[in-house]
Formats: sequence, structure tokens, C-alpha cells
Amino acid sequence: MNSFLAALAALPRLATALESLVKTLDTLNSKASKARASARRKHKDDEVDQNIADVLGLAAGGVPDAAAGERSAPDGSPRVSSGGESGSSVHR
Repeated sequence: MNSFLAALAALPRLATALESLVKTLDTLNSKASKARASARRKHKDDEVDQNIADVLGLAAGGVPDAAAGERSAPDGSPRVSSGGESGSSVHR
């Protein structure tokens, strides 16, 4: 009978310990969810940054070779080489 009473007396302490365990696990789960969400956002941000770099031709570290040294005239006429040769036959 004494062991039954001792077990019965221990129930409130056991219930308190279980409640504390549930709170701890809930806190850990919440922090893990926030960490996963943060990792997803960072991954998406990295993908967007990479896509922007690809579009701008910056993935290789600069201007794409096809556009290097070429400029459009202010009036929108075809590209002109910046190498100094205009292609005209006028000499000074």
C-alpha cells in the first residue's frame, strides 16, 4: 500500500515534468521552423541574385563578349565600335 501511495504522490511531479518537456519541444520546433524558413528565403534570394546576374551577363565576371567594346549611337542607330575606327574615308 505504501508503494501505491508513493506512486500516487509522485504523479503531480511527473505531470509537471511532462508539461515542461512539451514546452521545451514546442520551443525547439518553433526555432527549427524559423531556421528552415530563413534557409528557404536565403536560397530563393540566392536564386534571384543568380538569375539577375545571368540576365545582366555578370556571371562570367563582366560584360558579355558580344557587347564588349560596342555602343549604340544616341539616335538609336546601329552599334558603333569603340576601337576608334569609324569606317569613314575622310582623313585629316
